[in-house]
Amino acid sequence: MPLATAAAIRAQRQRWTSLDPLLGAPPPPADTAGGTVLACDGGYAVATIHDNHPASFQATWSGRREHRLQAWVEHPAALDELLAAWKRQLADGARCRPGGDSQDTRVVIEWPTRDLAMDPVFIAHDLVPAAVLAIRQGTRTTERARSVAPTRVRTLVRSDVDTAAALWLEEIRWDARFGMVTERPSTAANIRSALAVAAITPDPWTWVAEQEGQVIALAAASAPGAGKPLKALVGSATPVYLNCLSVAAPARRRGIGTATLHALHDAVEAAGAGAIVALHYLTANPLAQSFWRAHGYRSLTTLWIAKGLTRKCPPWLSRPGGGFA
Repeated sequence: MPLATAAAIRAQRQRWTSLDPLLGAPPPPADTAGGTVLACDGGYAVATIHDNHPASFQATWSGRREHRLQAWVEHPAALDELLAAWKRQLADGARCRPGGDSQDTRVVIEWPTRDLAMDPVFIAHDLVPAAVLAIRQGTRTTERARSVAPTRVRTLVRSDVDTAAALWLEEIRWDARFGMVTERPSTAANIRSALAVAAITPDPWTWVAEQEGQVIALAAASAPGAGKPLKALVGSATPVYLNCLSVAAPARRRGIGTATLHALHDAVEAAGAGAIVALHYLTANPLAQSFWRAHGYRSLTTLWIAKGLTRKCPPWLSRPGGGFA
């Protein structure tokens, strides 16, 4: 590994650790086969392309094609230079053909939220904060559920799957209006399949709330440690990822979502004091930030994006050389 690359990685690790003790150390560059290496004074990056099959569950939350950049920098000027080089590379390879689906291609970089020195660089390069990885660690908040009727929260069983799947799909349709989530023809089937598997799992990490025998809320999570991609971002051996929290419309604003969420929190705390719950919410969702903050979550990383590389080229692709302001 070149000395300059090692210095950038070391500097970034030190900076991230000092900014946020819950951040995992930025991993060293992996095998760069299939990626493009970018380097400058004080910085190193690997640009990759990820294709998601439109029928996959992941495609609900991702573009069919995503251009991602993983960068290690010593200072904002290095990030500025790497972003400019990355966008020039994308401009050189872009195919702006009529009929393409610009909404299904994304340019993505994820960065620690507390590394505020980099925010002006992202903004100058026409990137916008689209989603947040939020985390919660420690004991439950003192806020308790307030429900106007007796509510029973229990783990998912087979007979719940259809109703629970409808609740999850309702959440996806709500998020889809903010532009980062896409309901695909296969989404409903993928949801039902995931819940059907959870319902026959001894410890499903999925809960429902019911009143008068009717399922009215869902909290679906991944078991501790199952969210392997989070390991590079969260300094915890047992991250639990919350995939969905959804409450039926007539039952909202009555504390039922809080009661269902507390079942997850209780399970996480029982699994170990160091366990962390992680989830994503969209920055454009006007209700998300206040709700999650009230329940003990705070931002760890921010997903910065520029969407569209085919039918409608982003502004930076039409500039001379694909450069940035």
